[in-house]
Amino acid sequence: MISLNFGEAQAQIAREAFYPIPSQTASAADFLTGKQGTPVALAGQLRLAKSGSTKQPLVILLHSASGPITDGAPYEEWPRVLNEIGIATFAVDSYAGRGLVNYPGDPNKISFLTRIIDAYRALDVAAKDPRIDASRVAVMGFSQGASAALYSSMARFQKMYGSPDLHFVGYISAYAICGTHFRDDENVTGPILMLHGAADDLTPITPCREYAERLSKAGKSARIIEYPDAFPPIRRPDVPDRGQIRTSAQSDQTMSLRRW
Repeated sequence: MISLNFGEAQAQIAREAFYPIPSQTASAADFLTGKQGTPVALAGQLRLAKSGSTKQPLVILLHSASGPITDGAPYEEWPRVLNEIGIATFAVDSYAGRGLVNYPGDPNKISFLTRIIDAYRALDVAAKDPRIDASRVAVMGFSQGASAALYSSMARFQKMYGSPDLHFVGYISAYAICGTHFRDDENVTGPILMLHGAADDLTPITPCREYAERLSKAGKSARIIEYPDAFPPIRRPDVPDRGQIRTSAQSDQTMSLRRW
């Protein structure tokens, strides 16, 4: 169970800060073989909840393939939702530092695998902030970023690119692409929560169901929450789906974060 535990909090964001994130850009092949990529300077926005806690739990956010500031992007609504329950957020921009605007327009410049490195480096940076409880940091991603968040749970990748003294306490994906089987992908280091719309035909849910089943059979904590007839707008908790997603979906997701 992902335990960030938060207590009561006001809806307002108390403080925010921007931090540089030193990362690297690697091809999928280089990432999988452990070859170092090209250094790159990214940025992240830290938003602290208005809470009485001295050290706040944190969720690192990884945007979708459309980038961090496109219409429907989750970087405004999810910080608000999480701040309301006392959780700080650190939203990573994986594009600007690489000269990218929109991944679908230039799909060959970045693999979701290299964004796993972004997640680990963001954890390194956030853990140094004295207002953050480094023992209670989770990662959450959307679409392409969801795949990075999901597979950053793998012990093999953490050993290759993560810091030995820092680990995420949980991994949350919203509409991940789960079709790739990696070597040792059942050896994960923490609980996993997948959020997915059953009607989505862009990132089909079946491979994620199968991966969750494999993880559970391997004795790992993995849960998938399916939203019937739901399409990708669920990535933003404030946007109703085409006729089906309503306030209850946002409530379900928020409660899942409380339990997990």
